[in-house]
Amino acid sequence: MERNQSEVTGRIARFIVGTDASNIPSVVYEHAKVAFLDWFAVTMVGKEEPLVLKLIRFADLMGGDEQATVLGHGVKKNVSLATLINGSASHALDYDDTIFLGDIPIHPSATLFPSLLAFSEWKGKKGIDFLTAYIIGFETGACIGECLDSEHYLDGWHATSTIGRLASAAGCANLMGLDENQTIYALGIAGTQASGLKRVFGSMCKPFHAGRASQVGLEAALLASDGFTSAEDILEGSAGFFKVLKGQAKEEVVGLLGKDWNIDRLAQKYHASAG
Repeated sequence: MERNQSEVTGRIARFIVGTDASNIPSVVYEHAKVAFLDWFAVTMVGKEEPLVLKLIRFADLMGGDEQATVLGHGVKKNVSLATLINGSASHALDYDDTIFLGDIPIHPSATLFPSLLAFSEWKGKKGIDFLTAYIIGFETGACIGECLDSEHYLDGWHATSTIGRLASAAGCANLMGLDENQTIYALGIAGTQASGLKRVFGSMCKPFHAGRASQVGLEAALLASDGFTSAEDILEGSAGFFKVLKGQAKEEVVGLLGKDWNIDRLAQKYHASAG
């Protein structure tokens, strides 16, 4: 399908589909490896938090095939629920990594690694593919976040949750090998579910946001892989993500996708904090 080159969602989808390990500098992979080690560590620290145990009991109620590991608990759940649990655990103590996109802080690894790890375990993906998908999801989220105005966060949206859904969908789309049309739909399916209010900070819902963002991104890519459709301009379209959630497409940001890598701005924490 021919697309207007100015359409932001389509351009991002082309980056997601067209980028592989040969396009990514080796130093970017070194940053991704550090990010994974840090994410795994904070997940293991958060694995016994009450909200995590409640989510495991919820997964027991829901049932399903044993597809992916719940880290630190020696059990497997279906790939969607394993993603939810591990993502929530990794954000439970606010030790997970941070990047500031303009004035907006987000915690990207908690929304990316859970879905990518669960799918990689389920389908036996290689480590290089796993890390490549993380980098692509990370850069997609950074691009979208840099296009948001500070009002997005100031008005009460939890950016880790809103942006994280799209980032997770992007990484999963790459990992699954979706084509451009499927990837556009994956972004649309995730984008229409973008949510998460800062009003719940201090409750179990804040880390739940990270787990849900990762889970929604995974589910969006899985649905798109089966031909599930959505809007083709979820970001820039009328009543789309930028219009509703306080942002605008910025050529100086979108044009750098695949040329400038934001992951070197990712910071690991010495303390439990926003950043």
